[in-house]
Amino acid sequence: MSIKDSGNIIVVLNGKSYNYGDDYNGLIRDLCLHQIRHYQYQSFDVLRENVKVIMEMVYEFLSDTSVSLNDARKTDLIKRKINVFLKYLPQQKDVLLLLAKIYNFALAVDGIGNLPGFGFSNRFGDKLSGNAERISLRKVL
Repeated sequence: MSIKDSGNIIVVLNGKSYNYGDDYNGLIRDLCLHQIRHYQYQSFDVLRENVKVIMEMVYEFLSDTSVSLNDARKTDLIKRKINVFLKYLPQQKDVLLLLAKIYNFALAVDGIGNLPGFGFSNRFGDKLSGNAERISLRKVL
């Protein structure tokens, strides 16, 4: 990855150059999702290690990049999300759960991730397990 004088982010991946302008959110999303395409052909440990390297590379990139004050808040938030992601990465034991975490991270970077604090309840005040954004208790006809 390199940054030119004009602030453009240029990524060279497998000999091909990609220009992201100043869109680091798109860069993070594409780096995360690029690895997912190959998960069928990799062992789980290799996939987990590749995701870890990508997250560390993004963290280092965000730490080295000079950004405005508004973007500094966003990059700090993304760096905190990366730290949490890396903290729980060794605990992941299932490929599908890891892929779901990667997708959720990529969506969260774009600002369209799952909203925290939503859950199920009923008229008796029981707290039912599940995420209201992902599953429904009603059968769709």
